[in-house]
Amino acid sequence: MTALRAHSTQTLSWFATCPKGLEGLLREELLGFGALDVKETVAGVSFVGPLSSGYRACLWSRLATQILLPLTEFACSSVEDLYAGTHSIPWSDHLSPRETIAVRYSGNLAGINN
Repeated sequence: MTALRAHSTQTLSWFATCPKGLEGLLREELLGFGALDVKETVAGVSFVGPLSSGYRACLWSRLATQILLPLTEFACSSVEDLYAGTHSIPWSDHLSPRETIAVRYSGNLAGINN
């Protein structure tokens, strides 16, 4: 069983990105899809719901640029913190040894240049 199927009825936290200024419209759109606890932030909207809510947003949103399912959050002030934080994630719950993942980093941390 894949990790996503295991989470099919579980309430998950999501984040939908959007261009600045469209947060209110995206919030209303997500509410229309059945999203819960919908909160606007700068350039995005957080919401909760089962896996079907994330799928619905991916399929039908005309305003979101991405629908993200955050795995964890951790403080990061050094390269060591970044590596420790990523090593703390139970990757086998999300990926098999045959699967791959793309990582995108955005920040100003000395020592990370690729």
